[in-house]
Formats: sequence, structure tokens, C-alpha cells
Amino acid sequence: MRNAVSGAFKKCMAFAAMMAFGGGSTLAEELRWTHFGVRPLGMGNAFVGQADDFNALYYNPAGLAWLKTWTFEVLTLRGEISANTTNAVNDISSFAKSGSGSTAATIDLIKSQGGKPLGFSLGMEPYFVAPGFGFALAVELPTQFTFHNDITVDVNAGPRFYIPAGIAGSFFRDRLALGMNAKIVGQLGVNRTFDIDALENLSNGNSGSGSLADYVVGGYGIGFDLGLLFRPDAKKDTTFGLSILDFGGTTFKALSSGDSATGAPEARRPAVSTGISFKPIKTDGHYLSVNADVAAINQPVHYSKKVNVGTEYGLGDFLKIQGGLHQGEWTAGLQLDIVLLRLRLATYAEQLGTAAGQDELLSDRRYAIHMNLFL
Repeated sequence: MRNAVSGAFKKCMAFAAMMAFGGGSTLAEELRWTHFGVRPLGMGNAFVGQADDFNALYYNPAGLAWLKTWTFEVLTLRGEISANTTNAVNDISSFAKSGSGSTAATIDLIKSQGGKPLGFSLGMEPYFVAPGFGFALAVELPTQFTFHNDITVDVNAGPRFYIPAGIAGSFFRDRLALGMNAKIVGQLGVNRTFDIDALENLSNGNSGSGSLADYVVGGYGIGFDLGLLFRPDAKKDTTFGLSILDFGGTTFKALSSGDSATGAPEARRPAVSTGISFKPIKTDGHYLSVNADVAAINQPVHYSKKVNVGTEYGLGDFLKIQGGLHQGEWTAGLQLDIVLLRLRLATYAEQLGTAAGQDELLSDRRYAIHMNLFL
């Protein structure tokens, strides 16, 4: 039974590769050094120095030490879609309504989507955090495709999960916070380029070497994160942050079922990030925070993709407005807390090229929403 379920899942993954219609390369390097939160993304993804909500579990576990109260969210839903995807849907809809089914018109439609990364994602993020402690479960199903005019398609699709549990403490009269996470991470899916021969093999139910598992990688691993926050004056809100995520690297154990096993995903490399945050405006009714981060300093990715800056304006306990720059592209966000509903919105662009601004086609603007009930 287990073998049948595993085989069916892998065939579904292969079928998704064949049925995708989309259009830079999804296999290009994406600097994804942790699970990104919607609120941090709105402020340019600069959060290592602020780390003042449940997202501290992903960016800097030291932030748990300075939380003022506990928060619990369980009924969560997160969705994300790229601007390229919505544009492609509109183009296809217009093409269908036009009634033009000529070969030339069809080829022109396909060419117009060539080289553009198309994607969407669904997931959930329940969590519990309290002063000095917290845990979360981030589950997402990202799906991204890029069709090229040489009849190849890049596919990056499959479920991922991220389960951190952290503790933190405050020292030296609340000037220094130290924290750490233990976490379980896992993924299953496809991340490769398919040419016409590979797609034909998939349609026949086998790969070139005779097994669909050749196209699927999956596994899980246990990792650790370390974090530090320092503020020269405990009564002020200027903080310096340092986080080391996947300390020592996080390796994956391949998934297995019976006599078969998937390939294991690549190990997660350590990511050393620094940040600074300060509040030039802070009263009982509102505040303004300004943040700047350098992410994954030690990883071999172009520096232009590592620098993030952002700001957030908060009004009472019900409204937060964010803005910033992430990898050289503007970001914006909004958070509303209304009775038992919390709504987070953000837009940002991910640079899929070697360097930020390398190619307009490789700038993937995305729109994210996170809704949940909270206590």
C-alpha cells in the first residue's frame, strides 16, 4: 500500500511538470536562506535586527527573549502568486476569447511567455510564541515553471515544511538577548529542466533510466539556528542583530519506501546574517521603525542580492504599514488586526538571475497574503 501511494504521488509530480503552462529560469539561484514571513517581506525582508514577532523563529531566535506577551495562531492560510502568472492567465484568456486558433497566433502567445518565471504557492503557518519560547509549523507548496523557446521547461515544485522550536534569554539588564532553535526541515518535489525527450518519457510513465523517482528528490533533516540581539541602552529601541541559521549545515536524509528511495535534496548551507533596527519615532500610540540587513553574508551569492532595507509604521495594535527594498526592488506591506482576524499583505520581487538587475525577465514580482484567526 505504501509503495502504491508513493508511486502515485511521484506520478502526480511528473504530471504537474507536463501540464504546466508558463514561461528567466526557475533553476537560477534564489537566495532562500530561511522561510520568509509576509510581514518581513513587506519591509524589504530586513528583520534580523527587529525580530519582534513569531517570525523571530525564522530570522533570529534571540527575538523571542524580548517578546512582551504570548500569541497563538492556528487557523492560518497563506497564498502567493507572481505577476507573471496573472499576466499569463490574462493573455491566455484574451487569446481564447479572440477565437484566433491559427498556428502563428498560438506560437506568438507561447513566445510572449518564454523565459518568464510563472509561479504560485499555498501554505499554512500555525505557531505559538511567548516571552523566551516558541514553536511553529510552516508548510508550503511552491510551484514554479519557466518555458523556453527551445522547447524546454524548468520545473520547481513540491511540498516543503519547516518546524522550528526555540528558546531565548535576556542578559545584562535586558541589553543582550541570546536564542537558539532546533528545527526539522523537509521537502519533496522536482527541481530540474525537462527537454522534449524527457517530457515524452514522462508521458509514457517512465524516465530515461526507467524510474520516475529519478526526477524526484525528497528528504528531511534536523538543524540548529543561533541568534543574538544587542541594544546599548535597554530603554531605547536601537538593536543590532546577528543570526547563524543552519549552524554547521543541515543535511537531508532521503525518503524511502520499500526498496525504492528518492534522491536527497542538497544540504542547507549555514547562513550568517546581520541587521540593525531603530525607532526614530515611538509613542504610546504609534511608532516608526527603520531596518537594514545583510543576509547570508557567507554564501557564494552576489552581494546585490543580500542587502535589504525597510521601514514600518505602526498605529496602535491594529495597523502596520511596511515598505522597503529587497534585492534592489521595492516592497510594500500591510497588516490589519480586526477582532479575531489578522490579515497580512505584501508584494516583493525575487531576483532569479546571478545578480540583482541582471535581466528584467528574471525579476519575479510576487504578491503574498496571510490570513488567520488569533488569540
